[in-house]
Amino acid sequence: MQSALESAPPSNPANLLAPKPAASGNLDEIVHLHFDWQDLHIDAQLERRSVRESLLQVHCDLGPLPFTAEGVSRRTNMFAVLDATRNGLQVRTKVSRNQRINLVGEMKLPAPITTQILITGIATLLSLARPYIELIGILQGSADSVRHRH
Repeated sequence: MQSALESAPPSNPANLLAPKPAASGNLDEIVHLHFDWQDLHIDAQLERRSVRESLLQVHCDLGPLPFTAEGVSRRTNMFAVLDATRNGLQVRTKVSRNQRINLVGEMKLPAPITTQILITGIATLLSLARPYIELIGILQGSADSVRHRH
């Protein structure tokens, strides 16, 4: 007796990201991916903007902004790192109302979107973000570091 997975037809990787008809019959224009990378929960979204290009966005919660009581220099250094991402990079950080540090990366990808193009785009954004993620982890300290969160 075969399981449902064994009897399912093999998927074509090239069609993995092809827009699929929604319940309304319209094509689904957005692809969502969720995965873990270096103990971080990454959310990626690919949205088709036109026939020629799509927008890839990567989001991640990097943890809490240190309080001034935890060390003035630590908080000051953290703001210096956060400010460094505002210089026109494809990745930047934002501080939420509840004092959480969020990483946001954006990149335009040319059509047609293939799995390889999508994975390359995500890898590029994460490699650009990696130095900032590491510095933020150091400045948060070991107890609150993004590296020690589960």
